[in-house]
Amino acid sequence: MPHEDDTENSVLSYRSWSSQTIGDFDDRCVQITVRDFTELAGGYDIHAKDLRKLKSFRGAGLKDLTPRTRSARYGPVCDVLNRVEDIAESGYAWKIVSNRAESTLLKHAPTLARYPKDVPAAYVAYTRKLGRHDDANVARCAWAWMSSFVEIQNPPEEPGFYFQEKDQRGVPHFIRRTRNGKIDRGQTVKHVEEAMMRQHRTHYYSIYISGMAARVFRWDRAGCVAAAPIDLQKDSVTFLNLLHRLATAEDSYGSDKTVERATDAEVMPLRLYEPPNEHLKKHRDKLLRNIERYPIYKVTCPVVSVDGTIASGTKTFLVGRLATERYALFGRCTRGFAAFDPTEGRFVWLKDQWRSVALAHSELDAYIRLHANGVSLIATPIAGGDVDGHRTASQRYMTHMKEDRRPAAHVHTRLVTKGVGRPLESYHDSPELLKVCFEAFIAHADAYKKARILHCDVSTGNIMIDTETGQGFLNDWDLCKYVEELEDTPSPPKSMGTWPFKSCFSLRYPLKPPEVADDIESFVYVITLFALRYHKHATSPIARNTDSVAVQRRATAENHGFMGWIAAFFFDARPVGHGYCDGGMNKERHIEMADPPVMLRPLPNGRRALIDEFLDLAYRLMHEHYKATDAARYARYSIENLSKVAAGQPDTKGLASADTVKASSRATSGAEHPPRRLDNHDDMMTLFIRLLYDKDGNERDLTSLRGDKRFDQFHSFTYVDSSEDEGLLAQEAQPPARSPVPQQAAGTKRRRDAEDLDAHEHPTKKAKDARTASRLHVAQEKVATRKSKATAKGTKARSAKAAKTASSSRKASKARQPGRRKSAVLGEVACTGTRRSRRLAAKAGKA
Repeated sequence: MPHEDDTENSVLSYRSWSSQTIGDFDDRCVQITVRDFTELAGGYDIHAKDLRKLKSFRGAGLKDLTPRTRSARYGPVCDVLNRVEDIAESGYAWKIVSNRAESTLLKHAPTLARYPKDVPAAYVAYTRKLGRHDDANVARCAWAWMSSFVEIQNPPEEPGFYFQEKDQRGVPHFIRRTRNGKIDRGQTVKHVEEAMMRQHRTHYYSIYISGMAARVFRWDRAGCVAAAPIDLQKDSVTFLNLLHRLATAEDSYGSDKTVERATDAEVMPLRLYEPPNEHLKKHRDKLLRNIERYPIYKVTCPVVSVDGTIASGTKTFLVGRLATERYALFGRCTRGFAAFDPTEGRFVWLKDQWRSVALAHSELDAYIRLHANGVSLIATPIAGGDVDGHRTASQRYMTHMKEDRRPAAHVHTRLVTKGVGRPLESYHDSPELLKVCFEAFIAHADAYKKARILHCDVSTGNIMIDTETGQGFLNDWDLCKYVEELEDTPSPPKSMGTWPFKSCFSLRYPLKPPEVADDIESFVYVITLFALRYHKHATSPIARNTDSVAVQRRATAENHGFMGWIAAFFFDARPVGHGYCDGGMNKERHIEMADPPVMLRPLPNGRRALIDEFLDLAYRLMHEHYKATDAARYARYSIENLSKVAAGQPDTKGLASADTVKASSRATSGAEHPPRRLDNHDDMMTLFIRLLYDKDGNERDLTSLRGDKRFDQFHSFTYVDSSEDEGLLAQEAQPPARSPVPQQAAGTKRRRDAEDLDAHEHPTKKAKDARTASRLHVAQEKVATRKSKATAKGTKARSAKAAKTASSSRKASKARQPGRRKSAVLGEVACTGTRRSRRLAAKAGKA
């Protein structure tokens, strides 16, 4: 997460995040009895002699809360909860944080938060900028220190869960599946997501109080378990005893015991470190900036070796503010840290995630196999492995789900690799982009030929540039498949990849196993995206190349049709039933015409941009590949077979590897279908070499083709993703440092054999949100332009108009802020918001 001056880009402010994530939560949240939940919590009961010390909720007035009185009623609730903490001698206290957001931009906050009392850094964080006359129970929202939180709902409002109603069997109803219920539930989901992303925890507890009833939730990376409602008027002791158990349990509300806060002395080597380049300096400064909100921790991992030698011992690394993360509630929930190795005095990369136990191998296993077979241009692991005892529990209670859709258990794993890469979008010009992608392509070819491993997720976020050597490398092998896995699988494996970069065949046939041709095609789409984003073409905004963000935003916001085209080409999706989607119609159209979707303008010297030439030749290759493909090749993977899959009877007879299918296709097609051009790396490899090297094998002099990178032309395109720069999932004008459609690829169903895939945003919703965001930006930029002109003239009338305009802009902006109460969250979690967006845009335009 960013510091105070850049939190406006938080993913929690975007509608697309809420709608999809809450839907995923509803699928994976299960209700159990209070007794079962108490046993799951651990800890021990309140001693009989301490029961008389407990306070009652009767004086809290939770039944008749109003907007004016609710804050005053929170104090008595804090007193009740804090008495339990005192009895448990936990060293924690509950504070009221509902009116004290962490920053002026990151405004979402729960009602109460549980903070440590004996940690000076935490005390400084949650007492920051409090008034002298504030109540002792009042504190500021500090996500890095919030071990748990309470949401208190006003009874007249519709909560996200049932608290009183029961079915015919006497079992309490659970999730309130109404529009308002979904909106309210979104608040809790947001807060859990924020806390688990900012902290090191194996699981998390939250509490929801509505009237005189309460529920307690336990969240982990597989799902969520909720206790049946507890009546606080008739049975408050049961509720308080459950909190006592949580306060006395060994896991300390889910705290990760393998991570410790670093002392000032342990942080000193990082402060004294002098980075060799600006990229590493940026990481150092990021860790040392605002330690109050982003504490520095020590993480110890087992040493590993990939060169055949025996490794032993452990290494300790310093981690702080995230470099990349995914706001994923469930699944792998990958977080990336630029970690500092104090013993070696250098930065390394630490990847923290929760992998599915159903996977055949871990990413570390894949790296060991890659290095054992001499694959070059990949990262080198130096430490990591599964963390003992860190395993999810919620999947055990999801008996309401079918076996093939029930999440598998997830285990906590870490991987530390030598060196730190910078994102691909930091390239300087066409020659460097093509060179880096070529080096990643070499790694892909080596992995397939030497180690028999298919990457399965080539995307902009998985091609990196080494910060020290400038060399490209192919990263993130956690979704890779061994070739023998594809050959031995009796049924189609779950579709892999990142939606915008998936091949046409993968999008058209959701049941199709991955092939090497799919990954090769993905490389072309990576370069296509950057050509559209950073280079001058026919649909580029009309503006000079500038470093001024204000000019860039204004130019891109006025480029109305461009963002719709981007959404249509990369995120095109069509629901086909049973939870599947297909897409790629626009991609297929351009492949059929052998015509790239972008034609770059000539350089100032009249030369043709290098990547423009590459794309022209690459789309011809793809055209020949698709033309040579027998129409019957993928018949068994067609949409028509989805109904059989849904019924548990997929047409798996004769399913084989990509190589087997290719051979059979050639045998039946004869001379009518020549060999497909992308079934091996040779033709694309020749294309890269042709553009980068001369006939004698020497590097071409590309000086005259350099300097063609323009400013970011996606400034007005908001999409959900992670960013190396500020560690945000929702970014505006930040490139996909990870996949724009997070790991669970759209168009696939959740299965146990690939449960490591994260919940994703539906591609059709993403395209709609992109168009909506574009319209909102247009309105905002018009307001900003008028305000700027009024300020320049300096007249009273203009100044008054500017003030009025700014007021309208603030109201429109406030409607999109992430931390609002129910009425404001409405726009974020509603599946549709286009009409509301048009009203906001029209209102801002009239101001």
